[in-house]
Amino acid sequence: ECSTCPSEAYCWGADKLGPREGYWRIDEVSAVFISCPNQAACLGARPGNDDDLPSGRCDEDNGYQGHLCKQCKTGYIASNRSTCSKCPDVLMNALRLLGILILALVLVVFMIRSTIKSAFSSNSKKNFLNVYLRIFANYLQLVSLTASFDLNWPEEFKGLFSAQDQIASVSEQVFSLDCFLQGDESVSLVYSRLILFNALPLVFFVLSTSFWIIHTKLFYRGERHPITSRIVTTMVILFFLVHPTIMKHNLSVFSCRDLGDDRLYLSPDLSQECWTPSHLRWALLVALPGLLIWVIGVPLLVMVIIFGHRHELDTVHLKARFGFLYFGFQSEYYYWEALILLRKIGIGCISVFLLVLERPIQALI
Repeated sequence: ECSTCPSEAYCWGADKLGPREGYWRIDEVSAVFISCPNQAACLGARPGNDDDLPSGRCDEDNGYQGHLCKQCKTGYIASNRSTCSKCPDVLMNALRLLGILILALVLVVFMIRSTIKSAFSSNSKKNFLNVYLRIFANYLQLVSLTASFDLNWPEEFKGLFSAQDQIASVSEQVFSLDCFLQGDESVSLVYSRLILFNALPLVFFVLSTSFWIIHTKLFYRGERHPITSRIVTTMVILFFLVHPTIMKHNLSVFSCRDLGDDRLYLSPDLSQECWTPSHLRWALLVALPGLLIWVIGVPLLVMVIIFGHRHELDTVHLKARFGFLYFGFQSEYYYWEALILLRKIGIGCISVFLLVLERPIQALI
């Protein structure tokens, strides 16, 4: 029985068919031809060349390989979502990461100093700069999460998202070790990043505690110094900045998609099959605890503390520790930052767990 040739395929008679440029399929049995995330990476099948069947060719010269030509070859790194870029020289890559780290450190130090000074200031107008920085950070984080939806954005929006996403994901860029970790192919980069970002809050705690202890011993010898408040302030600001990134990497382990062979594959790394024993170990032993502790638990604990002291919002003690989260809000709306956080978590969950729904439905939700 003959069937009409799919519009996404080339048909050369009998059962010979292969994907057109920009499309891919899982095997010769599948009748599902999928549009590649980066259509330029999928070169399609060449007439009469059985080696191109069934999936077609990937642009391996520019680093693309694997399912949907979405994976990057060794020596290349994923950038701007589905684009592979050649890894820079090791020294240049290290210098780049160091430069971004220094810039991020300067910004964090500025925010910490501003928060501490605002806590001891009776002039509320001096709090505005930190408020603006928090609003701008929230905006960039929401843009980054929104841009992760697989929607047919206009080209103008894609360019805007791409530019702003680079700023919003600065924590990923600072700790992006993909080019350094490519030597170990036994563990997916998705899982390597999962461990890295779940360990990040602990690293922040050790570093901030060590810094303030040393700072106190050097500059406040024999004096009483509120070191605990300084540590809490530092952790609140650092955690606020990296929380969306930690959430995104933990949720990504549960993001799976069908490629036309009745199996599910991990969206960030389509070479990994979902719900296998290996995937379940990573999902249940690392990602799920990360979601419960860092994404939900810690923010909930902070808001419970603030709620318990809601009548002391103007005290120096509370402002020095948690003021960054409620500066700029009227006292009766001290919890508003928590609602913004819930919105970010909701958008992240929609992008993962409602992936099976049609694009318009995702956009409406």
